[in-house]
Amino acid sequence: MSEDFALFRTLSAEQRLIAFGAMTRRDLVRGELLVEQGGASDALFLVLHGALAVYRTSHPEPIAELRAGELVGEIGFFANIPRTANVIAIRDTSVLVLTRAAYTTLARGNARDRRGAAGCARAAVCHRDRASVAAPGVTEGAHRRADPRWT
Repeated sequence: MSEDFALFRTLSAEQRLIAFGAMTRRDLVRGELLVEQGGASDALFLVLHGALAVYRTSHPEPIAELRAGELVGEIGFFANIPRTANVIAIRDTSVLVLTRAAYTTLARGNARDRRGAAGCARAAVCHRDRASVAAPGVTEGAHRRADPRWT
């Protein structure tokens, strides 16, 4: 299953197992808030199934939708900056959660291997984000749809 997620394709089978072992599952019901704009970026999320909408507090319309296989919160997580948007489940959704503490443990546990599971995951996120085009001001999630208000 882990090979289905772009983030983990660069990892070996052993690294994928370690990375997934460090994550916990969280189930959300429609309308439930996953992250709040301005909050601490202390975890990143991988959408297993369902759908999430990304909203800025100052704009009532969603600026992006995230679906299975996409990441939520990775920019704030790796840059250690506050959340830049609210993310709300628009239908029942399940995500995998990687906390900063679990990521730190992964990174330390793989210190002998220059990249390890944590390093490969971070490199994959950075590579993907450089290659994708996101609306200006939107810094979380992946594969966002363009919103004409931001162009």
